[in-house]
Amino acid sequence: MESKLFKFLPETPVNLLLQKTSRRNALLLLNLVGITILLIGLYALIFHIIAEYEGMRHNWFTGIYWTFEIMSTLGTGDIIFRSLPGQIFTVIVLLTGIGFILVVIPFVFLQMFQSTARIPREVARSFDNHVIITHMDEITALLIKMLTPYNQRFCILSEDMEQSQHLVDEGYKVIHSPLLAPATYQNANIAHAALVVLTAHDERNAALLHAIRLADTHTPVITTATHQHAGRLLKEAGADHVLIAEKILGETMARRVSGGDALAHLVGRMDNLLIAEATASGTPLAGKTVREANLRALTGLTVVGVWEKGRFQIARAETRITEQSALVLAGSREQIQQYNEIFCIYNSINKPVLIIGAGVVGRATAHFLDSRRIRYALLDIDERITRCNPSFHGDARDPETLKKLGLQEAPSVVITTHSDERNIYITTLARAINPDIQIIARATHDQATPLLHRAGADFVISYASTGATSIFNYLKSGNIMMITEGVDVFRIKTPEALHGRTLAQTTLRKDYGLSVIGIEDNGKIEINPPADTRLHKDKEIILIGTVESEHLFLNTFYKDGGKPKSLFKKMLH
Repeated sequence: MESKLFKFLPETPVNLLLQKTSRRNALLLLNLVGITILLIGLYALIFHIIAEYEGMRHNWFTGIYWTFEIMSTLGTGDIIFRSLPGQIFTVIVLLTGIGFILVVIPFVFLQMFQSTARIPREVARSFDNHVIITHMDEITALLIKMLTPYNQRFCILSEDMEQSQHLVDEGYKVIHSPLLAPATYQNANIAHAALVVLTAHDERNAALLHAIRLADTHTPVITTATHQHAGRLLKEAGADHVLIAEKILGETMARRVSGGDALAHLVGRMDNLLIAEATASGTPLAGKTVREANLRALTGLTVVGVWEKGRFQIARAETRITEQSALVLAGSREQIQQYNEIFCIYNSINKPVLIIGAGVVGRATAHFLDSRRIRYALLDIDERITRCNPSFHGDARDPETLKKLGLQEAPSVVITTHSDERNIYITTLARAINPDIQIIARATHDQATPLLHRAGADFVISYASTGATSIFNYLKSGNIMMITEGVDVFRIKTPEALHGRTLAQTTLRKDYGLSVIGIEDNGKIEINPPADTRLHKDKEIILIGTVESEHLFLNTFYKDGGKPKSLFKKMLH
């Protein structure tokens, strides 16, 4: 069933994964055929040369006929060379045929068709602290990509033989077994797993939850849901955490809207250390560098990063804050409250924000904007939806419709439809009508992200990235928090090479692109420690940076290049 579904998604990472082995097998077979044709052609040519040497004349096809006859080991046939070169050549052709029949051809076909026998039905009892994935889709494909750099174990359950073969060939640990059988999860060693991930449709997830809870009642299960009612039902069925990815996606898109209340909105936390985002539009911060903004002195908060036209960069003293910037702030709850007290007076939006699409994502975006007291206009092509919501009926692909709703004066447009092609079209149209508008677009498939940026989107929020990031943060709660794909907050034991140094002496921000936003000592976190703070072996440091910066740091300060054990000691159970 899953493999049939993937056939309708030819450009997804999942389908590319499934197609890769088939392409490799086809290439292997084509190479075999190509080499065979070349050898037959070469041997047929040499046959005519030696035949001329011995005074024999044959037509061009006789050389091919003779080569086939000798390589197939059926005999020397009716044409026999009498000279020594001819006899040596005959032996070479015969040995080539034997090699093909006994070695090359069996090897190629074994490579192509032996996958079924290699698909396991269970994992080893020693395989523990792993993630069990029940479906391969956009979210889980990206989740696997996130887990791999952290050496996090996982296994994939699949009922489809073809999909199982492809995944095994790709090197993944796979169990081929019915998903509704409780024994499948026992064979996956669920009792010692860190997490089970369900990302199918609501009805399927509910059925799987009952099968899982018959096998184990303690291992955490996270599941996706399409709406709140389904979420409550899945909780009743046994889910520990329900992820309504569309709702989170809508809230994330709404946070990116420039202007509004200019308040800092919470996006994550690690104990009492909070991470928040705030837009700079319409505030005195716009136009200043991070050093000139002096937020550390004003509020105690540290500007750890800046979103600029969809790209995240670690904030440095000389980083310029613009009207389009969204600041990533780190600090305590009290410091964020102080920031909000200072900037609550700024509101740069007078015209309503335009939201395209009144589905789950569009309504979640509207609800979050409403909580920020930002006016909006909701547009959808489906009259049934617009009849039930405070929105407008119309086609966003029509320039006149967009102009009537005020696109030319609107500060921002949020494009939330589930069609990537439609979103690219509307983004291009919106940018043509209003070159200065802020465009925030949804991407259903990750490969649409660069296309939407090229079409003119300032921020592109991916459905897969939102879901995978939420699951990753739930799994790694306490040690790693992913702000967005590729940007982490992580806690780690102070490396031995940094013992006794002050933060200023480490030059972590300059040399590694990492910011120290907290130091934990005896269970207490000192938030945004000053530059003269000295590091000791008993302390843990909390850093924020890109995955590349994190890997550079680990490869530099840990000789084995691997992740220190402390990074995983608080895995969720």
